[in-house]
Order: sequence, then structure tokens, then C-alpha cells
Amino acid sequence: MIKVYTIQNCEWCKKAKVWLQKNKISYQELDTTEVHQYREDLIFKTGQLAVPTFEVDNKTIIGFNEQLLRTSLRGA
Repeated sequence: MIKVYTIQNCEWCKKAKVWLQKNKISYQELDTTEVHQYREDLIFKTGQLAVPTFEVDNKTIIGFNEQLLRTSLRGA
């Protein structure tokens, strides 16, 4: 399962979640708006609050990039 850091009302986050669901990819959503610790974790890991941010097999992907996600998921 991959982790997806999101915020509320983020259009790219919504598009990413739809894409994951459409492709039947299990994911855990980490809403940084709701849980302060998720924000802290995201800043620690990336140095920024950019969303959506994905964690795939301990690799961090900042932003919704279908091709990069597909490639990373094949290797996971």
C-alpha cells in the first residue's frame, strides 16, 4: 500500500485519489489538514508541504505524475 499526503480542497489530490481508485491501487490517505503529525512528517521527509506527495516503497514522489507513479508501483 502507498501513502498519499493530501490537504482538503486540493484539486490535484482529488485527481490523484480518483486515479488510484480507478487503477485499483490501495492507498492510505494522510490528510495534513486534519492531523498535525502528518504535516510534521511531510516536512521532515521532504522539507516542504507540497501535496499530493506519495510514498511508494520508501520512495517519495512530490506531485501527481501518472507515469512516475506507474513506474514506481511496478518496482514496489
